[in-house]
Amino acid sequence: MISQKCNLRCTYCYGTDGSYGNEMQMNQAIAFKAIDWLINHSGKEKNLRFVFFGGEPLLNFSLMEKTAAYARKRALECQKTAGFEITTNATLITEKIISFFKEYNIIPCVSFDGPAEIQDAQRPLSSGKGSFNQIVPRIRLLLSSIPETACRATWIKGSDPELILTCLRELGFKKIMLIPASLAPDLTCDAYSDSITDEYLPFIQTFAKETDDLLRYIKDRDIVGVRLVATDTVLWNLTERVVRKLKKETPCGAGRELVAVSANGDLFPCHRFTGYPDFKLGNIASDYLDTRFNPWQVVDDIPTCSECPIRYHCSGGCYHDNLASTGDHNKPSTGSCDRKKAMMGIIEKLSLQLTESDIEFLYQEKFFKRTPCPLDFR
Repeated sequence: MISQKCNLRCTYCYGTDGSYGNEMQMNQAIAFKAIDWLINHSGKEKNLRFVFFGGEPLLNFSLMEKTAAYARKRALECQKTAGFEITTNATLITEKIISFFKEYNIIPCVSFDGPAEIQDAQRPLSSGKGSFNQIVPRIRLLLSSIPETACRATWIKGSDPELILTCLRELGFKKIMLIPASLAPDLTCDAYSDSITDEYLPFIQTFAKETDDLLRYIKDRDIVGVRLVATDTVLWNLTERVVRKLKKETPCGAGRELVAVSANGDLFPCHRFTGYPDFKLGNIASDYLDTRFNPWQVVDDIPTCSECPIRYHCSGGCYHDNLASTGDHNKPSTGSCDRKKAMMGIIEKLSLQLTESDIEFLYQEKFFKRTPCPLDFR
């Protein structure tokens, strides 16, 4: 978290306007120590990944430049590789920053919510003015140089999800993640009413339409069409999981495969928990790690989920979303479960209509990766 400051004031921000309760900028000593901490705790893992996050990380771009150079140097010394990503609101994108991204193979993800009326209402500048007109030229500049740039769009009740996807595709994004908003854990559970029968219906309907489109593209052997839908990671990941009968026992790598380092060096399971004392794992200045969070549990260990028919696809949900909706990071809300069950029902319907030939097409065109045989020693 190289900058716990932000120049936007998103209406749904779970991080207190990007500050996570403490508006700080990370300094070089903390950043370099964070790099060393990960290298020292990575064991035999050779491929390390560093994600620049905030707030808005480009508000501390000079530190980002120094940190990337240091991480690459230290990883090389330890016979490891350092990969980089950034999540940015794109307000500060310039040719110089894009050149830096390309030099370090940094994969950008832009947080952007679509048409002007939605983006300006949900993601205004700190001055209160709309951000759409300032950001769109910078997005186009970024996509012209790094076309694989992803977009993470936040959907809130009342907005049209299909309109959002259309706008983002017209801008040129090939990889789009449209996700319902997460609320901050200090909000009451009543504020997180997510009934599947009313406000979330447009989201489910759009998901169903995208799934129907995907099925048609597969049947028509339309590679471009499949690729268009396959870049929606939520829909595609669920589809691949169901069709390939994959089992997902943990929701994410929070606290197990990843940690967030706050601007003062505190460690948290993921970026969303930054600043919450009950979820502090430790600090990069010490080898001590608090194990109360227990990232090693699987979905079968969670009483609420242990008998759920979709548990190996949902895996218990996002820890942060659970905390916001029920007060318990291990307990998803009923509305969230209903929404996911509806989505899984749509995916199951698609999978039942795929023939062996359809599935082979997805393997041949490398939309699916074949699982190597453990007995194949070639």
